[in-house]
Amino acid sequence: MRNNELIVAVIAAASGVLAAAAGASPTGSSVVDVVLVAGSVAIVTWLAAAAPPIAVGSAALAAGAFSNSIWLAALGVAAFAAAFWVRRSSSTSQVPSAVLGLAALNIAARSSLEWFLGAATVIAVVVAVFLALIGLRYRGRRTRLIVAGGCALYCVAAVVGTATTALAGQDAIDDLREAEQSVDGALDFVLDGDTAGARESLQAATTSLADVDSSLSSPLTAPAAIVPVVAQHRRAAAEVSRSAGAAITLLESELDALDLDAITAQPGGVDLDAVAALERPLEEFQLALRDVADTIEEVRDPWLVTPVDERLDDVDATIDEQAQRGDTALEVVRAVPALLGADTPRTYFVAFTTATEVRALGGFMGNYAEVTADNGRIEVSAFGRHESLQKELDTSTETSVIDGPQG
Repeated sequence: MRNNELIVAVIAAASGVLAAAAGASPTGSSVVDVVLVAGSVAIVTWLAAAAPPIAVGSAALAAGAFSNSIWLAALGVAAFAAAFWVRRSSSTSQVPSAVLGLAALNIAARSSLEWFLGAATVIAVVVAVFLALIGLRYRGRRTRLIVAGGCALYCVAAVVGTATTALAGQDAIDDLREAEQSVDGALDFVLDGDTAGARESLQAATTSLADVDSSLSSPLTAPAAIVPVVAQHRRAAAEVSRSAGAAITLLESELDALDLDAITAQPGGVDLDAVAALERPLEEFQLALRDVADTIEEVRDPWLVTPVDERLDDVDATIDEQAQRGDTALEVVRAVPALLGADTPRTYFVAFTTATEVRALGGFMGNYAEVTADNGRIEVSAFGRHESLQKELDTSTETSVIDGPQG
């Protein structure tokens, strides 16, 4: 008898491990999902071991019928046939029912039914509940009390976690809006060259996002981590706010390096070293934006409600817009040193036209100038009327060509 109990326990544990390996994700957290799925399936398998084989085999048959897989359906039929054979053998061992329970639950865990969102989940839950109830009928009173107490405890935790997460979520919405407004204001300050204003706005955004993370990660909302659907929403808000906060903190730390006044043309020219120094903080910020975008993709889940999913779309679009602006800024920063003669002097021809004349955008030229850039120093090396330029070209024995920078 004791050997049978040990074998049933091993089968139950194996059933839980196999079910967890199926990739079910009720909460969106890999660790919680493995523990939740493996533990619940193992318990149900152990309970089902006490049930009649024909009842457990029927559950396997039903799971296979709704699995949307020929192979799983065939396995369900085989399990049902095996249940009849066990019934005829008059065996009193719980091992056959445990094996059939393993088959039924793992067939259900691998269902790919797509009649509607969550159809496969509904089938798995129905099979598990059926096996648990039928198994409890053949278990002792003490076992029934323990299972009932465990279910009651889980329900209480689910209610508390859901309620506290809902309350925290209401506060989080306001904090996220404040953070978004602060970031928009900070970017405007950066473009205006107001480093102090940008830093103040970024600090306000960081504080708002920290409040979101703190409220959603508090011990009061911790029970929500084991509640399907609620857990996905809690995780999405917490992780996105945490990732965005890290990106904003990085931007704040690089504000001095992003001082646009340092690269403004001065009487002595443009400091090319200051321009080149912008590349590193811009690259760091681009990486931080990509991290936030990756986090958004990671927390996306079919169970997220439409308003939350749309909000993630809005944030993703904002990040994409800022990333494109950052890519453009990086291209400019990388191109400016060469354009301003970092490697070799550059000479540019400038034609002056007027909008009051016909074909001013491509026709008559009034004046011209040659601008020379050498290691950031910009000088007008020649200037004159178009008549003098034309005369010089007519009398010159050399061919004059205007070309652009190579590469």
